[in-house]
Amino acid sequence: TGIETIALPARTGSLGNNAFADSALKSITFGANSQLNSLGDSVFSNTQLVSIILPNSVRSLGNSVFSNCSALVSVTLSEGLTEIGDKTFAYGSAGDDMENIRSVLETVNLPASLKTIGDQTFLNCINLTHVNFAEDSQLEVLPATTFYNCINLVSLEIPAGIQEIAGKADPDSPTSEFNIGLFQNLSSLATVTFAEGSECLKIGVSAFENSGLESITIPSSVVSIGKGAFANTALKEISVPTTVSRM
Repeated sequence: TGIETIALPARTGSLGNNAFADSALKSITFGANSQLNSLGDSVFSNTQLVSIILPNSVRSLGNSVFSNCSALVSVTLSEGLTEIGDKTFAYGSAGDDMENIRSVLETVNLPASLKTIGDQTFLNCINLTHVNFAEDSQLEVLPATTFYNCINLVSLEIPAGIQEIAGKADPDSPTSEFNIGLFQNLSSLATVTFAEGSECLKIGVSAFENSGLESITIPSSVVSIGKGAFANTALKEISVPTTVSRM
């Protein structure tokens, strides 16, 4: 459609799948005391949306809500948000040529209320430099593909509740070529810290492999470190806690 601006009335309780997908939409506002509770799959996918402030009534986002939004610079997520689906901010697909990726999103703040985050949330967000988690984040899991190809992510603090720095090995490959690690191949990622009181138990296979990691302090809660977790990084030294019983 040719509609570029929409003012959504407060009484709107949900937006269905593909509500504004593939449209010319650049701006959307929400009525005062909005009752909007959920956004379905691909609601704003492939639009010209530049920025958006979601009302605090929103509790869940479906899959690919902001996928392929080549103009999206700023997103303010609702303070009450508990769940976001797969590929929320993704651009294209894994393996796409860099010249075809036009994501411009640079910073995302994730609210404390968020409990579940889907696969490939930031896939191919090549200009993303910072993802900030609220101090009292309720997240416990970050899928291994969360930051896939976020090559300009520079630093990150892992929320205390995260129990694993995910890594998945390909059982059919004798090398790590087809492994997927949470921070694997993120060449600009120099610093990763763990929030105070970290409950992280495991650092998975290839978790930081081929990243730009220069420094890390592994929390004393960690008991297992997977094969190649720190392979080909910029680390000059690493201190392994005595709690680690498996490497």
